[in-house]
Order: sequence, then C-alpha cells, then structure tokens
Amino acid sequence: MRTTSLRALALIAVLAVPATALAPAGAQEAPSDGWGPGRGWVEARYVPLARHHGGWVGAVQVTDPSPDLVRRWWVEFSLPAGTRLHAVANAWVRPVGPDRYRLTPLPWNTWLRPGGTTWIGLAGRGRGGPSDLSWWPSRPTPPTTSTTSTSTTSTSTTSTSTTSTSTTSTSTTSTSTTSTSTTLPPLGPVVPVLSCVSPSGGSVAAQWGWSNGAGPTELPVGPSNSFAPAPADRGQSTSFAAGTTPAWPTNPFAVPFDGNPLAWNLDGHEVVASRASTPCTVSVALDLSWVDADGNPIAPPSGAGRVVIAARSDLGTATCQGAGGAVDCTYDNQPGESDDGLAVADGSSFDVVADQLPDGMTVVSGDGSVPVPGEGCGTTTRDCTHPVVLRWTPTPTTTSSSTTSSSTTLPTTTSSSTTSSSTTLPTTTSSSTTSSSTTLPTTTSSSTTSSSTTLPTTTSSST
Repeated sequence: MRTTSLRALALIAVLAVPATALAPAGAQEAPSDGWGPGRGWVEARYVPLARHHGGWVGAVQVTDPSPDLVRRWWVEFSLPAGTRLHAVANAWVRPVGPDRYRLTPLPWNTWLRPGGTTWIGLAGRGRGGPSDLSWWPSRPTPPTTSTTSTSTTSTSTTSTSTTSTSTTSTSTTSTSTTSTSTTLPPLGPVVPVLSCVSPSGGSVAAQWGWSNGAGPTELPVGPSNSFAPAPADRGQSTSFAAGTTPAWPTNPFAVPFDGNPLAWNLDGHEVVASRASTPCTVSVALDLSWVDADGNPIAPPSGAGRVVIAARSDLGTATCQGAGGAVDCTYDNQPGESDDGLAVADGSSFDVVADQLPDGMTVVSGDGSVPVPGEGCGTTTRDCTHPVVLRWTPTPTTTSSSTTSSSTTLPTTTSSSTTSSSTTLPTTTSSSTTSSSTTLPTTTSSSTTSSSTTLPTTTSSST
C-alpha cells in the first residue's frame, strides 16, 4: 500500500542517533601500506533510542578498544520473526540468513583508530529490535600487562701492586624497561533514550527515558549525569531502574527547551535533542456513524450509495470508503509510523473532508480542521478516536397499486316533465269509406322529450 523512501527512513534514524554518529569520530585516512584488517579489533552493541507505535529506532555502536588500527570491520545481528528493517544510516546492510543481517562500513568509517567509535542508525517495524550481535575482527586474546626487565652489569677491576697495597674497584649499572598494554574503560550501562519532542508553550519539550542493562543505578547530577548547554541540572532522573523505560506519553520526565540542540550526557553516553528530532505523534482512528432526520442513531444504511471520507495530516492520509453501509478505513503514514490509524504530530491538526456522499446523506459533525490533542485522546495512550457523524434522509419514492383511469361524461339533462308534441292535420271526410292511417316511430331521448306526429287521416265513404 505504500512505497518506502529509504532516504526518509535514514533521515529519521540519523536524527535519533547520538550526535557522534553525525561526524566520523572513528574515521581515519586509508593506510599507505595497503588493504588489510589491521592488528586491532572492534566491539559492538545495540542501543535502543526510541519506540513508536508499531516501530522502533536504535543505533549500533562500533568501537575500536584496541591499541592498534582497524582497517575494515563488519557487524551482524538478528531480528525477531515478523520484524522488518526499514532504514540504515552510515553503513551498508545485506541479509546473510533468515532474519539475520550484516552491516559493513561506508568509505568514511571503514578505518577506526584506537579508541575510535562510529554509530550506525537503524529503524524498523515490529515489537523487537536487533539482538545476538557478532562482529569481526574480534579480540584475539584478552589484553595483558607484561613487564620486561633488563639488567646490565659492567665490572672493571684495577689492581695496583706495590709493596704493601692492593686495590680493587667495581662499577655496576642496572637498566629496567617496562612495557604495558591496556584497553579503554568500558562505557556505563545506563544509556539515555529520547522518545520524541512535543510542543511546550511556544517552544518544545524533549521526552526522555533510559535503557539500563545493569541493576538499579544511582547517578547524581554531575559529570556522569548532566545537560549541555547549562544548566546541567534540568530536573532529570538520578535513580535509574533496570530495563528500558516506557515511551511517550508515559516516559519518566520531559525537559522544555528552546529547540536548539540539547545534549544529555549520562554514564558516558550522549544523546542530542532538537526541534528537528522525531515528533511525538498520536494515532487517530476515524469512527463513522449515522443518524436519521431527527438525530436518532441508526445502523449503517444498506440502501446508501458510495461514501468517501478522507483525512490528511503532515504525517499521513486516511480514506474511509464503501457503499451499502459497508465502509472501511485504511491509513497510509510516513515510514516509522504504524498504519493502525492516521499519524498526527502532537500539538498540530488534521483535516477531514467528505469527498463523495450519496443523495440524501450529509455530514452532521466531524469534518473540517481537527486539533490534536482533542476529544477522543487519552492521557496515557497515544491512540485516539475521531467521530464523523452522517445524517441519512433518503428521498421518498411514490408508488400506486391501482390503475388511473380517465373518463369523460357528458352532462345529462333530466326533465321532470314530459314534453309532448302532437300535430294533428285536418281531417277530411269523404263519401268514400276507404280509410288509411299511418303513425311514424316515436323517438325518445335521454331528455324524455317525446314527439308524435300524426299524418292526416282520410276517410272515404262511398255509398
């Protein structure tokens, strides 16, 4: 779902590792006598620096504790199953087995002088970090202290013979030479850990913790526990329990500062925070719900069309989309952040927009610019929930079960009286006895008007 940018990942790792990683403290010009491992050896250890929601950032420290030059080296480590390595700074990396990797130096940190150190920044996804480190060249034998003494004695004898005197003179010279080989003292077991930096008023605050590989340790404020620049005492811890402290927002303490580089020197280690360090982030999950026209909660409408709700922050994007009531949200954040929710820097904001809604659906609340932290964010967890409420008022559809018929009836006129027209023509009587009578049909209309016409009747009588 995402394309990982190695450059961006490496930048995250470099910002989190100690300041000595940014300069080749152990680098040295190539020897003039050719390529070879040298007579020195290296030691390596992993230092966890920060933990994110679903990820981690740390560094491998490679040191030449020998009295001789190291001309090339490598370090191998293992990762827990399911853990992915996303970025490496200041070294090349390649897999050498299942879940095992080898780090080899870049040109500038290939050679290490006696006492020299180089830092390799790492960033990954998963619950664990590097373990089971091995390195080459390793120390051939424990360092020893040897003393060689050489004594030289010269004797000269002078004899003088006289009658009564004999003199002998002896001169002795002793020379002793001592040669000693020692290693540098190891660094202390308590390592400062910068979880992240968060807003603090108009400036920022560094969220600090530690990793202690030994037992409970007391380090009062002083050369082994101080901040630079002054004041050295900034309210930091002086009692250090064994193990690694929780990450922000439940880390042990915070130190407000102006955003310029601030170094915590602890038990021989130094970690630097600045405004550009990894920001403290929260993970926001979008929660969609629906109400009817009266504001009553309803189930996701199965008859709705396509819904697309989008959100964006400086660290990632979120898209909630679907149709028919089945809406799923996916998240795509910058490397180092989990995709369980939208990553948002603490003290910033994110924007929510309804990109597409079906007819009859509108946003009631939850869109626009949303500040962080806000409602839905806890004080002891970086997981937040942001509700988006949608109103569903479907457009009504008219349906008739009967067939509409149209008829036109002409008006009917009814008369309560019957109009009768009768016309009688004159009757002519003749002497003849012949008679004829004819009656035409009577026509009756709906108006009940009756017309009757009687033609003349002729009676002829003949005697």
